[in-house]
Amino acid sequence: MAIPIYQDEQSQLKYQIIIGLETHVQVLSKTKAFCACENSYGGIPNSRTCPICLALPGAMPEVNQRLFEAAALCGLTFGSTITMENTFARKSYTYPDLPKGYQITQINAICKGGSIKIKHQGEVKEIALVQLHMEEDVGKNLQIADEQTDYYDYNRAGTPLLEIVSTPTMHSPEEASTYLMTLREIVRFLGISDGEMESGSLRCDANVNLKIETDKGWIATPISEVKNMNSFRALRRAIEFEASRQLALWQTDGITLNDPKAIKTTRRWDDASGTTIFMRNKGVLDDYRFNQEPDIPTVLLNEAWLEQLRQKLEPTPMEYREELIQTFGLTEEDAYTITSSKELLHYYLEAAKGAISPKKVANRLLSELLAVIKEKNISISQSPIKPNQLRELCDLVEQATITGKQSKSVFTQMLATGEDAKDLVQKLDLKQLDDPNTIAQWVQEVLAEFPKAVEDYHQGTDHALKFMLGQLMKKSAGKAKAETARELFLQALGPIKNPRR
Repeated sequence: MAIPIYQDEQSQLKYQIIIGLETHVQVLSKTKAFCACENSYGGIPNSRTCPICLALPGAMPEVNQRLFEAAALCGLTFGSTITMENTFARKSYTYPDLPKGYQITQINAICKGGSIKIKHQGEVKEIALVQLHMEEDVGKNLQIADEQTDYYDYNRAGTPLLEIVSTPTMHSPEEASTYLMTLREIVRFLGISDGEMESGSLRCDANVNLKIETDKGWIATPISEVKNMNSFRALRRAIEFEASRQLALWQTDGITLNDPKAIKTTRRWDDASGTTIFMRNKGVLDDYRFNQEPDIPTVLLNEAWLEQLRQKLEPTPMEYREELIQTFGLTEEDAYTITSSKELLHYYLEAAKGAISPKKVANRLLSELLAVIKEKNISISQSPIKPNQLRELCDLVEQATITGKQSKSVFTQMLATGEDAKDLVQKLDLKQLDDPNTIAQWVQEVLAEFPKAVEDYHQGTDHALKFMLGQLMKKSAGKAKAETARELFLQALGPIKNPRR
């Protein structure tokens, strides 16, 4: 995939955008990372705290196995190298929402390397990863309008986090957004996180700088870390703004990445103004005074445990989409809809298994059953029609046992009763009639009753045959097989005698 080159309209300067993302994923776990407090969103402020997450003297942290499981599942999915001996470290900084005065994190990450495959602009690209490490979240700073006081809620302090660091190998706001969407799909499929950006369970910092073409070659601008993007749109807008800001700044001060004056800054995205705002100069590793967490011993992983996790792995949503398109003949749009939910995907895969037309199964699932699910406000697992029942209904239409029109009434009855399609077809006496002798008799009756239609047919009138077919279907109460009826009409009518010129 070629790296896009942008050109500034005013200065005519050409440049590339260099983007790396640091993504924080809150892990779905019953308890926090290092204590037994409930891990859930919201609630009365400071109602889910204990001496450990409030860092009271003498409190001793304990390791949450679920955090290790989530990290290892991600690492195995990404093809990372798993660190078998894991230690934790204290990252010291003094923010009021960090009660310990340090964050428990890792220096030697549990997962190193690996990549995430994305599909952007129709091409598949692998975004290489630097690492994935485990750590804890901080609390929340709350401000009330018209008050000068800051309030702190420590319910979130100690929430288990995975930080996934990409290499700076993305080159457009849209590509970065696609990467983040793909990552969210994966952690949702793995059951690791709900990935809700609005509630903060998926947060992203973007490291952005430019490569600008000059007379002396390409130069790089200093890197800015941009925080506070709580939607994919905000991520794209923040990168777009930061690119234009850095280009204008370089034209003013000429400072490049390797310049002694270059300083990495941290900025926050302000959605209302559509700008990034300076927060602070970015610290270096020494500023955080990392040292090994003395209260948590080294955690040793074993291969047998990792093998158990490997058995749980499935294809990624993108890999599933390729299978749906290539094997089942679905459109890309339908494949995206079906893989939007793991529950929906597995329902479809079960329904399509052995179906005459997996595509028709997808059509009925997406156009009819999902509408019912949405109207009833239930999940697909609570559907009154089970996957095998949906497959059977679609097969009956493909086998011409019932018509498409009849299948709609069968579908309605299945929703109401939960009965199988075959049983309802028999119960409602809907099976199509394919007896040539019976249908031939109805053909003769229609020809006799509607001589004008016969005359119109022989004069080449397009709708005459459709009209006669409609009359026959009335006689058969809609049960006559249309293809057989059409063939018998054509045999009885013979070639058109007096076509209009």
